[in-house]
Amino acid sequence: MKGHATQEVVEGGKVRPQDKIGNDEADNFAEEGVKMYGKDVMQLGAQLTARHLKYAKLVHNLHTSFIEAILTRNEMLKALNAKIPGRKEEGKKEPEQVQVTIPSYEAEGEAIFIEEMEDVAKYTKTVKHKSRANQVQEFLQNTKLKPVRGEQQGVSWLELYTLYKLAGGQCMLEDPTNKAAPRPSMRQQLKAFIATCRDVARLTMGPKDAELFQANRTKKPRLKGLGINTHMPMVKFQIVVPREGGKEIGQQILRSQARRSLKQAQELVQNRQQVKLSKFSAVNRTRWSRAVKTCETILKQRKEDEADRKRKQTSKKEGEGAAEEEGARRVVHKVHEEGWKIKLPAERQ
Repeated sequence: MKGHATQEVVEGGKVRPQDKIGNDEADNFAEEGVKMYGKDVMQLGAQLTARHLKYAKLVHNLHTSFIEAILTRNEMLKALNAKIPGRKEEGKKEPEQVQVTIPSYEAEGEAIFIEEMEDVAKYTKTVKHKSRANQVQEFLQNTKLKPVRGEQQGVSWLELYTLYKLAGGQCMLEDPTNKAAPRPSMRQQLKAFIATCRDVARLTMGPKDAELFQANRTKKPRLKGLGINTHMPMVKFQIVVPREGGKEIGQQILRSQARRSLKQAQELVQNRQQVKLSKFSAVNRTRWSRAVKTCETILKQRKEDEADRKRKQTSKKEGEGAAEEEGARRVVHKVHEEGWKIKLPAERQ
């Protein structure tokens, strides 16, 4: 019950008589305690309260001074860095800009396919990323290419990986099952693709074809027209893709830098706008590889290339069979004309 119990409450049965007596005695002792110690306690409380208020005021004044100092400093820096009309900035260079240009995929010579390759499944213990090795081998086998020589630029690994993704290739590295763990970055995906391509070339190709995957020593910036001013490692061949396929590759590379959307990248290519030159960045780009969707133009071209490759392989085998048959026929004819006779062991005696 709130408050002190009265006699009427006791008579009503809500509070027992002994409880009322105990409460009344407790009140008496409390009053006696206040008379004995209350004055000193209240004085101490007043002193502590006054001290706390002074301390709070001091902290408030300090914080106010800090804020005023920060605001004054920002205003001074802003005035110091403000451009003065008619005065050239010294020691400060504006970022260089270039007009968006799709890299050239033209090269001298005849387009070829990689010769017959051994099945990479035989080398599962040797290939580092064996889960994607078969897919990478099929991609390389159906890629039409032109070897480059001298100072000619080959295709960069970044372009080749972009083509692999646009052709429907899966990511080289899967996302971890633990959702709290970091996902593979663009740099890690690209590094895994390069390692798998080199493993496939080293283990399944002949020396002549495997040499195409060695480093191209040309140091000219391959992707400067896409805003990347750093040297991108290249191989010793150029890929053969349709014009629209080259645009798709350029758009995806533009999208991978500066966190652009696909629509922004398409506008840059279509309107040939200016982009800032910067270093290639692939760290913390975890979504790019999964966001690259299959391009129907490239997929259609690759299906035609695959049919062309199989047709050439078939005609080559037929030609080799015909050559063997012709060689055997000529031997038989020569034996018949000149009357050659194979002597048996008994006749030799």
